[in-house]
Amino acid sequence: MVPALAAPNNWTSAFGGSAWSYDDERGAWYLHLFDEKQPDLDWGTPAVRRDVYEMMDWWLGKGVDGFRMDVINVISKPEGYPDGEPGEWVGTEHFVDGPDVRPYLEEMAERALDPHDAVAVGECTGVTLEAANEYVGPDGPLDTLFHFEHMGLDAHPDEGWWGLADWGLPELKAVFDRWEAGLEGTPAVYLGNHDQSRIVSRFGDDGRYRRESAKLLATFLLSMGRR
Repeated sequence: MVPALAAPNNWTSAFGGSAWSYDDERGAWYLHLFDEKQPDLDWGTPAVRRDVYEMMDWWLGKGVDGFRMDVINVISKPEGYPDGEPGEWVGTEHFVDGPDVRPYLEEMAERALDPHDAVAVGECTGVTLEAANEYVGPDGPLDTLFHFEHMGLDAHPDEGWWGLADWGLPELKAVFDRWEAGLEGTPAVYLGNHDQSRIVSRFGDDGRYRRESAKLLATFLLSMGRR
């Protein structure tokens, strides 16, 4: 079936192509900021939020200590879904740190996390230090978060995350210094994840100095933290 109307806007998926897919069974477009098999939930619907909190409460009741929440700062979208400016990921100015994300997270903390004294770690794409302090400050709904500023230092200007560009140690030190000094909450320290190359290959030498690089990077990770 050919959709009767075009996609609601020009937003793109983080994985490339349109962020919208057409569902023939429902006869409607649905949003997926990532893979088409990962539809975005409509957090603006109270029943959706209630079901999420009930699911979290179930797991917390089973004894888990908390949650690491993937790209949690993109759950809020503006009404009307306005077009985005041209760029590598079209629409981020509208859905990264969206208009209602803070109220949603505060509600989540009140209804699901706080009653269990649970730990909340947010993975926050594109987050700035200023925005991060809204999430993890003294009154913030998250305990800590993952930012990506240091992970973008070697991103290739044409190939993005999956292409490596030159970077310098002073740049890496400057990022960590700024976040350690400026974040009001406890920083989450990491050098690698499932989206990037292994840290010894990326930040060290995986050939002749593989062992020395691994020890150095492990020491760095284990010795970092709140001053």
